[in-house]
Amino acid sequence: GRFVDDYRHAWRIVEMADRPNLGTCLDSFHILSRGHDPSAIEDIPGEKIFFLQLADAPALDMDVLSWSRHHRLFPGEGSFDLTAFLGHVLRAGYAGPLSLEVFNDTFRQTDVVRTAAHARRSLTWLADRTAEAAGWSTDRLTAAAAPLAADFVEFKGENLGP
Repeated sequence: GRFVDDYRHAWRIVEMADRPNLGTCLDSFHILSRGHDPSAIEDIPGEKIFFLQLADAPALDMDVLSWSRHHRLFPGEGSFDLTAFLGHVLRAGYAGPLSLEVFNDTFRQTDVVRTAAHARRSLTWLADRTAEAAGWSTDRLTAAAAPLAADFVEFKGENLGP
């Protein structure tokens, strides 16, 4: 983000490197919060999109870092057009997982089971709206496979004094 804050610039770097094991990660928040047009995502070959992070957000007039760390929402709850965004990604040929990256102070304090159910509903909503907008059947987006491992876990501890 400090030196490359536009997905089109990141893609040019990947193209110039021309390595089979190098691709890009697309993050809806970082693309849409900066007002970048996501339509050029379709110019990136799907196999070079290695990961996708999705988050919605309310329309706020504040610095992007604070907005990003505290005000992200699940798809369908903010002002971003995630339906169009995901449509561009899928038309590019991306076939990987739909990952949520939602930093939000409220969700950190909410029961994880309820938050997970909320997240799942938002992904179902997004998949249905995207398929409907593109004229695809809703089975185009397949069900999630069972996880094989965990790479990140966030813990919250209170009253951990002696």
